[in-house]
Amino acid sequence: MINTADGRAIAFSSLIQAPKGTPRVDEGTEVIISTDAQLDVTKLLNADFVTTAKQQGIIVAQGTCLKCDSGRLHTRIWI
Repeated sequence: MINTADGRAIAFSSLIQAPKGTPRVDEGTEVIISTDAQLDVTKLLNADFVTTAKQQGIIVAQGTCLKCDSGRLHTRIWI
């Protein structure tokens, strides 16, 4: 659970720590976290590919951005 500035309490399943300089992700944006830096993002539109990639460990997390915080050392994204 995290508390937001407006007093909401949000339950999240994953916290992603991205490198400093990562663009801010707007709340409500669907995100997919992959171990493959060379992944062709157009493949993510294919539900069968996404299912197979999850089973193979290429996609390690998927969800909706609940909160994003750009800090001095990294960017944190809660899904």
